[in-house]
Amino acid sequence: MLDGRGVARAIQCSYHLWTYRLDGSLAAAPDMQGHELFDPASVCLPRYAVEEWHGIVFVHLDADAAPLADTLADLEPHVADWGLERMVRTHTLEYPSPWNWKVSVENALESYHHAGTHRETLDATFPGKRSRARDASARHWGILDHDSVVPGVDGFVLLAVFPTLLLAFNPPSSCVWLEVRPLAHDRSVLDIHVLVDPESDPDGSGAAFLAESMVAINAEDIDVNTRTWQGLHSRAAVAQYASPLETLCWQFRRWMADRLDGGA
Repeated sequence: MLDGRGVARAIQCSYHLWTYRLDGSLAAAPDMQGHELFDPASVCLPRYAVEEWHGIVFVHLDADAAPLADTLADLEPHVADWGLERMVRTHTLEYPSPWNWKVSVENALESYHHAGTHRETLDATFPGKRSRARDASARHWGILDHDSVVPGVDGFVLLAVFPTLLLAFNPPSSCVWLEVRPLAHDRSVLDIHVLVDPESDPDGSGAAFLAESMVAINAEDIDVNTRTWQGLHSRAAVAQYASPLETLCWQFRRWMADRLDGGA
């Protein structure tokens, strides 16, 4: 009933124009006055667990889920001063992705592929071989630090909160949020959001540069993700040894295995 971006003061179904307040309670239902059993007070949208973390709103379909803050307590010391809550979204790039969502996630989780896929766009400044996982023991998240080899250019940090929150930080001034939205087993959408601290980028030039860079970088990723998905359909497809540079992929797969095995 409600999607997109912006501000909404109510939630309305475009089919029969039933309107709900933001707390989920029914505000209006046209032409229902003659229904003797209809009680507006008994009608409410489903309720879910909602929690804000550094300016990002998380929704859990289990209303009784454990608090997110408890789950991510061991992550807090790493991100407390990254300034995410001060940033605003300036650009969004939307890419339909005709492959399983995990292909996009794992592509973001490792920079081992920089040398082959992003030789000119990323590897010349942030060599994949200089990337390193910060804490491989973390069960719900991973951090991948990247050094810059260009004087005057800071490194960046990739934060992943499994399964799909992916944030590439240049703290404390900017961030690229890779939002992976699964649609089916063989298709997903990647939304790339550019976030900046307005005080550090008053004329918007930094945000514009980031957005332009992401167009070029993602064009390269689309090519390899397409071929990866094709390869995964081969009868001869066999998983090979993983590089130590792919530690976050291992963490993600461990997280997936925990869920498939009924873990919390």
